[in-house]
Order: sequence, then C-alpha cells, then structure tokens
Amino acid sequence: MRPESDPPFVRQIAMGCFGVGLAIAFIAAIVAYLVSHSFITAILVLAAVMLVPVIVAWVYLRQKVADSYYEVRVEPVPTSVKLGDSFDFRAMVLPKRDLRIGRGQVVLRCQEHAISRGGSSDSHYRQTLFEQPVDLPEGRRYTHGEALEIRQRLTIPADAIPSFAGHNNSIEWRVLLRVPMPGICPDLHEALPLSVAPCFAPGADTERAAGTGIPVRWSEAVTAPTGLGQVGTVTAELRGYEGPTLHGLPAAAVGERLRLSLRVRTDGDLHCRGVLAQVCCHLHGSGTAEEVVVFAEQQIHEGDFAAGQVAEHTYEVTVPDSGPVSFEGRYVKMDWCVRVRVDIPIWVDKRLTLPFLVTPRVSSERE
Repeated sequence: MRPESDPPFVRQIAMGCFGVGLAIAFIAAIVAYLVSHSFITAILVLAAVMLVPVIVAWVYLRQKVADSYYEVRVEPVPTSVKLGDSFDFRAMVLPKRDLRIGRGQVVLRCQEHAISRGGSSDSHYRQTLFEQPVDLPEGRRYTHGEALEIRQRLTIPADAIPSFAGHNNSIEWRVLLRVPMPGICPDLHEALPLSVAPCFAPGADTERAAGTGIPVRWSEAVTAPTGLGQVGTVTAELRGYEGPTLHGLPAAAVGERLRLSLRVRTDGDLHCRGVLAQVCCHLHGSGTAEEVVVFAEQQIHEGDFAAGQVAEHTYEVTVPDSGPVSFEGRYVKMDWCVRVRVDIPIWVDKRLTLPFLVTPRVSSERE
C-alpha cells in the first residue's frame, strides 16, 4: 500500500541528498578544471556527476505524482503453491481524484536467472520459461471514491519447473500487475514473488509414466542431462536399484531415497593417489557454477589404479525436499550426478560425470 504522503523527514532526506549531490557535482567540476585547465572537461564532469541526483529526484517526483493520483492494495499471494495448483490474485486500485485507468494485465511468469560474478561487476542472464498474460476489463474513468477491483485466478502448469533460489542460478516465479494510466500519471507496475514447490498438486495430472510415479506431461518435458562415462582408459557406470528410471537414467523425486551403485574401472595402469567421488547437483550454465552437495567428495579407492582393477561404491541418496529438480535451460542447468575424479599427481586429473534425474514429488491428498 502506498502512503498518503511521506513523513517530513523523508522529504528532508530526499532534498538533502539532492543538495549534497549538486554540491559534489560542482566540487568535482572545479577540481576537474583545476587539474585539466579545460572548461569543456569541467562541464562534462559536472554533467556526469549531476546525473545521479537528477535521477534520484526524478524517481522521487514520479512516486509523489503516483501517490497523489491513486493508492494500490495488493493481497499477498500464497506462501507456496504446487505444480498444477490454482490460486487467486487480488488487488485494488483506489483513485484519489477523477482518473482514467487503462486496460491492465495480470501476468504469471517464470524465468531462469543466471548471474556471472566478476571482480567489479556481475552479468545477469534471464530467459522466460513460461508467461501467461491475462487482460483485465476495458479501462474507463473512475471518480474519487470508486475502486478498480482486480481478481484473477491463475494456474501453475503441471509440467512447469518449480522455484529454486541458488546463489548464482535460480528459477524465479512472479505475478506482475500492469495498469496503464493515460496522461502525466505514472503507470502502475507491481511485482510479487511466488514460490512454486517441487511437488504436484493432488489430481494435477493423473496419468503416470510407465514404471514411475511421475506424471506423463512432466516426464516428457524434462530433458535428460548428458554425462561423461569414459576418459582415456577409465570407464564408470552408475546404476539405480529398486527405483524408477526415466529416459534411461535412475530417477527419484525430491525428498525420496535413491540407492545408487557406482562402478569405476581402468583398462590401463594409472599412477594416482586414488579415486574419489561425490554426489551433488551441479548448477552451471551462463552463471557462476555452484553445487548442492549430498555426499561430499570421498575416497573410494586408495593408491595406484592397475589395469583391470575395479572400484565400487554404493550410495543411499536422500534428495533434499527443496530440490532442485533436474533442469536443462538456456542459461541455467541443474544436473544431478555422481562426479568421479582420479587424482593424478603433477598432471591433469581424470574427471567423469554420471547423471541421474530428480523430479517433483507426487502429493498425497493430505499434503
């Protein structure tokens, strides 16, 4: 909700910041002139430094104009919704004077968001995965005391990707409200974050893929990650026991347990410190890579790895309730895998990646 007016100290701070910005701009211009003895350089420095307080003042004035024309009340969206679930979005626009309100839109949107972190700046990459715009009724003129009531039922697709908030790699859901205001009044833009849980709403999709508890639509939509099962003379194989397979890979839903058997073999003698392996979700793509680790790297074989020798290990993997689920996007990739490393001294290690799939969970009626 927008306040009727800002407290006096807010206006004083805004004006004070603007004044300080102007003073800094003039001081910078004077210093530039004394250093360069160029009037043009001083003008350019003055213009560049003044840009910041001008932008701050412009944003503040636009907000004040909007506050004088209308007030917005948006009801909070549900804390968490499930795949295939529906919920109501409610908002109200209260004009403070006669005001023409244009035809607005409510938009349900999902985006992948990757952040590549550099030394002094970060690069952001976004790709829209799903967008459902809904047009509101035709605009008209409202008088003071009338209210534009907005109520829209929105549905999360059953085959969508649930939310995940990584440090550098995320899946973000939002509900956007856009209402044009003809004339000098700034348009209305509201954005509410939405959390989509990695589980299916009861009855969201009743048909299950053969041999799994996963709905067919989600099974067909997910893309299996590619792995690397052989490097030089070293080969590795990953098998799942007493669990479903999806696209030929072992699969488990979030919150469930998966038993995995790892087998590593070499056909040639290798001088190494040992063979190590870990179970994780490797988050990568255009953003800075990160990991959700279930089993930290541990040694499954110590010392030299002779030709014909086999290293084996069994994992009882419990997938975190928060996921993430397996996902192959344009900028964000979330690959669950067992990563194998042959630790070779004073040389490049041999690394292998054996993928498996993690899916959303099928909810029970009691959830």
